[in-house]
Amino acid sequence: MAFFKETEIVGLYQFQINPRFQDERGSFSKPFHVTFLEEHGIKFECKESFLTFSHQNVLRGLHFQSPPHAHDKIVSCFAGSVFDVVVDLRKSSKTYGSVLSFELNENNNEALLIPVGCAHGFKVLSKAGAWMAYYTTKEHAQASDHGVLWSSFSVDWPGGVSIVSPRDAKFPDWKDVGFFL
Repeated sequence: MAFFKETEIVGLYQFQINPRFQDERGSFSKPFHVTFLEEHGIKFECKESFLTFSHQNVLRGLHFQSPPHAHDKIVSCFAGSVFDVVVDLRKSSKTYGSVLSFELNENNNEALLIPVGCAHGFKVLSKAGAWMAYYTTKEHAQASDHGVLWSSFSVDWPGGVSIVSPRDAKFPDWKDVGFFL
């Protein structure tokens, strides 16, 4: 059954547009639908979409775009399973510093709408790896691409963390990121 709900972090929504349909041919899911979002009071103008594939135990993140290229984004896992994490970096937010985790996978067909000012990352749980889909309200800009260190806040990453890119391993502590006031 489809659902849409705000989480404990202001502006972060968890939703499912429709359950994944499966039959003998394969499956069908809908991770993005403008009308569904508008029915829930969300205006989301997609400017770019992209896919990532990551192997089991890979941790990606936690990433965000800084102004003037900061963007809202929708993320979903359409193949495999990930432990997904969002941290609120907005100093003016009543949920500043809050961290939430979710399991996104091909079976639950859930997605997250992550607002500007939040960092996002995930660890792949499934043995065959995982495919993630992203939809953003602004195009990626390398000069505005930043992150916070995955270990700089309290999260119990399932099975620990063993595979992180050199770039992601050098990100600053989340408290040292001052882009979002």
